[in-house]
Amino acid sequence: MTAIQMLLECSLRSALAAALLCQLAACAGPDDPASLFSTGRFERSIAAARSRAADGDPAALNLVGVHYYVGAGVERNFSEAGTWFERAARRGNADAQRNLGVLYLRGLGVRQDDFKAFAWFTEAAERGNARALDYLALMGDALTPTQVVRARQALDDEIDQRAAD
Repeated sequence: MTAIQMLLECSLRSALAAALLCQLAACAGPDDPASLFSTGRFERSIAAARSRAADGDPAALNLVGVHYYVGAGVERNFSEAGTWFERAARRGNADAQRNLGVLYLRGLGVRQDDFKAFAWFTEAAERGNARALDYLALMGDALTPTQVVRARQALDDEIDQRAAD
């Protein structure tokens, strides 16, 4: 594993932990999915998160993705994590946008795609996700300025198309 890959893995773990702590700060009770997750009650956490996700809650959609990403209460499955992250990302959840960018950057459960990774990191950063800025800095020279513009336009076009559907 290269130093950049190790940094990316550590960054994702730190980002996931930070996202969960932020969710915990806003939780209202002991049945909150993030609270259950943080105390190791993964089966209850994913059940509660799925229940909230059924109502379209972006934070809950992201948390279900986190369960699949780390294999907490479910079998680890990057493809399934990506499905949940994408649903949350398209609803504007910056943590999910960053998480989806990591999957594309590393090719976990999806075809590796620097354009999509960069676009999702940019979207997350624009929504205030500081960890996404770290990933953008790590990608630094991965894309030319022209590729950056094309990546952003492709994501904007895709989001506009889905909104129209």
